[in-house]
Amino acid sequence: MTSPSVQSRQYPLFKEEGSSVAAPIINVASVPQRSPFRYPGGKTWLVPWVREWLRQGTMSNELVEPFAGGGIIGLTAAFERLASHVTMVELDPDVAAVWRIILEG
Repeated sequence: MTSPSVQSRQYPLFKEEGSSVAAPIINVASVPQRSPFRYPGGKTWLVPWVREWLRQGTMSNELVEPFAGGGIIGLTAAFERLASHVTMVELDPDVAAVWRIILEG
């Protein structure tokens, strides 16, 4: 169950029928491009919301980014120190191999 304080901070991603409130359009060019990938299905547009969500409380001990792909969420959290540890999870073995080489050498 979601706590009331978290529910009150949720943003609609799309304008709901009958509502005048819609999420602002994010210019992804305004988000620092820290990933070596330009990934189809990327989450760059989500960065401003994740930033605000992570800044609401104290720093998280760990951020887990499932379906990492280009890793923009995890990289942003790491670069901006929004989490003390970032775990990127990627099922595609080729993409995971590139991340292993980049991160572990």
